[in-house]
Amino acid sequence: MAGSNIAQAKDGVLAFALDAVRKDYAVGLVRFSDVAEVLSTPKDGISGLKSGLHKLEASGGTNMTDALNPGKSELMSILGIRVIVIATDGVPNSPESCFRAAQAAKADGIDIITIGTDDAGRRFFALLATRPDLAVMVAPSHFRAGISEAVKLLPAAIRGKKNPTER
Repeated sequence: MAGSNIAQAKDGVLAFALDAVRKDYAVGLVRFSDVAEVLSTPKDGISGLKSGLHKLEASGGTNMTDALNPGKSELMSILGIRVIVIATDGVPNSPESCFRAAQAAKADGIDIITIGTDDAGRRFFALLATRPDLAVMVAPSHFRAGISEAVKLLPAAIRGKKNPTER
């Protein structure tokens, strides 16, 4: 992630996370470049995510496969609606393995939302997302807004409930 995109990504992720928590989602953060690293888990809450955001930096490649796998692992123990949101300004190092990892997550009932800049592959991101309407492409100058507004794509969720309308 280059230039101002990393600052926009951090701001967008925080805004997204705060809104997602208000919708009863638990949030985590996985950084991916040449390798992936879990920076916060859903159990860490907003304070853990904020701490993880300080470690988010632009470097290396775009190893989305390594990000999808721990993301999926973290979500497998969570009941209710589960979503992985991928935000990037690049194309994956290995589109084939990334697509396979996304298919495996979707087969386990995890939805995928993708947010990419115009530098990323529009067609690939539409295939990676659960549905084409969950693939958002934005100009690099609108990366923050694209990430933060992706919260509108989340279905209403109540953690631990099978039906989001249950109270």
